Amino acid sequence: VVRNNIIHGFNVLDPNPVNNPQNSAAIMTYFTNNLLFENNLIYDSFAGFFSKGGSNTNHTMRLNVIRNSAKAFRVSFTSNVRFYQNIIENCDLAFQPAEGISDIGFFNNTIIGGTSGVDNWFPSNDFSVYNNIFVNSQKPYFFEGGLGTNMLSDRNLFFGYTRFEIGAFRDNLLGWRSTYAFDQNSLEADPMF
Repeated sequence: VVRNNIIHGFNVLDPNPVNNPQNSAAIMTYFTNNLLFENNLIYDSFAGFFSKGGSNTNHTMRLNVIRNSAKAFRVSFTSNVRFYQNIIENCDLAFQPAEGISDIGFFNNTIIGGTSGVDNWFPSNDFSVYNNIFVNSQKPYFFEGGLGTNMLSDRNLFFGYTRFEIGAFRDNLLGWRSTYAFDQNSLEADPMF
């Protein structure tokens, strides 16, 4: 259990780091099972939470606030994880599903600002994104390397975005729906908060 903490200042100091800068994470896990990560405030870090290596399973990430960081959540080599009721504010990237994942759920979160909501540079597989609010996130979805398999996205609210971007695809919510059949029940509207 990681609960009720204020964590900040895990940034890359070297402007030309040899190592990957996302390794400057406030919390990083390897071979971790049955983790509850809740009610934490993380800010001014390169990455907020990074489930990096080994076999990470059965994590719950809820009720956290992550702000002013490059990446809020990144998951690799992880299965059966739920991210919900988190507030992600002014992070370049809110959620990064990466390699070796399965059964990942990202739901009932609020993403405010930033460059991208769900982002990766290669195809990711087996994750769901639903019931989230994306406000002024330039690209709610941004996958440079294209989509993987078994991804679900629906019942989200989008407002103040520039475009959805998957490889060469660049379009709005209507184009996203018709091209990929995602977010059929999602809305584009001002959440008024």
